[in-house]
Order: sequence, then structure tokens, then C-alpha cells
Amino acid sequence: MLLQNRGFFSTPNFNTYGRYHSAYVGDSWAIGRHIVVNAGYRWEQQMLQGSNYTNALTGQKTQVHYTFTDNWSPRFGLAIDPLGDRKTKIYGNYARTSYAIPLDLAIRSLSNEEDAEFAFFQPPFTDPRLAQFRVLAN
Repeated sequence: MLLQNRGFFSTPNFNTYGRYHSAYVGDSWAIGRHIVVNAGYRWEQQMLQGSNYTNALTGQKTQVHYTFTDNWSPRFGLAIDPLGDRKTKIYGNYARTSYAIPLDLAIRSLSNEEDAEFAFFQPPFTDPRLAQFRVLAN
């Protein structure tokens, strides 16, 4: 049997922000009646900003933030119409994609949220060298 308790030590109210920007350019070229080439390039930037963090040693307030700027996503496609009659095609494409990071990550990682988790195991260990509970604090 396992009994867990969880407690929060910091204020539950804090602000986190996120900004997301993207740009895309693409074009399509027809080479004769049989081949169509598609190409594109996408750029994405995401910024996550947490609440003010107070350093316990210096008392100085800083704001934690991360900006992800190197999200480049090329796209390439090729379609071949073997007979040139627009009824049959052989095609393939490639794209590299990136996903936006959810703002929940900023709440958990960039805020001043602190908690502790205690776990008690039953029956208790008989060996005193083994811990009977663990503490996790972040």
C-alpha cells in the first residue's frame, strides 16, 4: 500500500506568457505536362516567459524566459503525371515540422511553483538503512 501527500509552498497565482510567430513562403512549378514541383519553407519562433523569480541567496528578482528561434521547416513535393492526361499521378512529399510548446510547460517550469511529495510504504521496511519515505521538491 502506498500513501501519498502533496503540498504546495508557494503562491498559487503567477503569470506566464507565450508568444508565437511564423512565416511561410512556397511556390509551385510545372515542368512540361508531366511534372509538378512544390517547394516551401516555414520559420517559427516561440517565446515562453515565466513570472518573476526571487533568488533566495541574493534577493534579486529575475524573469525567466526561453525563446526558440531555430525552427526551420522545409517542404518539398513532386508529382508526376506519366500519361499527361491529368487522370493518373505518382507523387511524394517531404516536410519537417515542429510543434508549439504548450503554455502549461511555462507554468510548471518557469514559475515560482514549489511543491513536495511524500510517499509512505506499508508495511514499513524492517531494515533501518532503507528510507521509509521520499521527498521530492522542485
